[in-house]
Amino acid sequence: MSGPSLSPDTLPAFVADAGYEIIASAYNPAGERWRQFSRIISPDALRDRPYGHRWISADTDAYPLAYEDGEMAQSATYGQGYPRQIGSTKYRREISIPYDLLDAVDAKTQVFDMVSNFLAKFSAYASQVKDIRMAQMLQKGTLSAGSEQWFDQSYRGAPDSNAGFIYDGKPLFAASGNAHPLKFATNSGSQGVNLFPALALATPADLNTAFNHATVTNAVDEAGRQILLRPTHLVVGSAMRGVAMSALESQNLPGTAQNDTNYNRGLLTPFVFDLLTDDADAWWLLTQGQSFAAVDTGAPVIRSVRDDRRNLLAVSAEFRFGITVEDWRYSHCFAKAAS
Repeated sequence: MSGPSLSPDTLPAFVADAGYEIIASAYNPAGERWRQFSRIISPDALRDRPYGHRWISADTDAYPLAYEDGEMAQSATYGQGYPRQIGSTKYRREISIPYDLLDAVDAKTQVFDMVSNFLAKFSAYASQVKDIRMAQMLQKGTLSAGSEQWFDQSYRGAPDSNAGFIYDGKPLFAASGNAHPLKFATNSGSQGVNLFPALALATPADLNTAFNHATVTNAVDEAGRQILLRPTHLVVGSAMRGVAMSALESQNLPGTAQNDTNYNRGLLTPFVFDLLTDDADAWWLLTQGQSFAAVDTGAPVIRSVRDDRRNLLAVSAEFRFGITVEDWRYSHCFAKAAS
């Protein structure tokens, strides 16, 4: 990186050329946990670009009905589902490169070191910030009083009418007595309940009970009709890693002396999410690509602004990210308190 001194005119290009190589090596989207469970909305598809997106799901009753020759086909009915929105939050930090530094013999080396250190750390933290957002939604989504810090999708010109909760005015994980309502039908039994504070992952029967509730009891659409719904992952924090692996990967049934076959083996994929730390015994059933919706601009971008009055170049890195609940049916939580 040695060479002739830089100048205020050549500095922005040097920073950009060096900076994007650093970001490419430091930013690892493949390792981001939130991607596993989210439908990703392109930033270009945002209705209120770049601030956010609003949509209303169409709820057409197109259920197939038996038909005899000569009969008139029954017309499908149309209703609007719950309105949803997602806010795209900007994250940004900057450093200042003083022009006096450009007169140093090793100016390029010093500038490169400054930019490299800043952008490498920012890029690594960018992935962490995105994963923290989803982790906190999983952890604070049990609060019956809601959490505006993690469940407020307000953005410029579009306040969130359900701030603290999800699209139906309920916490992400609704306990008995506070169930998610069905928009075009009346809930029956324990439908709409996806939080079970007392169900620990202690026996194979516990996992079986949880799986059946998700795939049978809550596998209904807004009209109350049965749908196909199947969780894909058992999600735990680090403290529950051994329990999850044993529950899903042991050939024989854990905790039995009869050498019984483990009927839960391969039922779900164990998924250890290290950022789930506020309750050591909690566990979740989530569905790949369907539990959340997210908007993500991807790798950080570099902005450079000359400030000749202060004799410096301000170099910033930024990205936009937002995540919201797509459908509560694809997320269930266990062994975690509602308050």
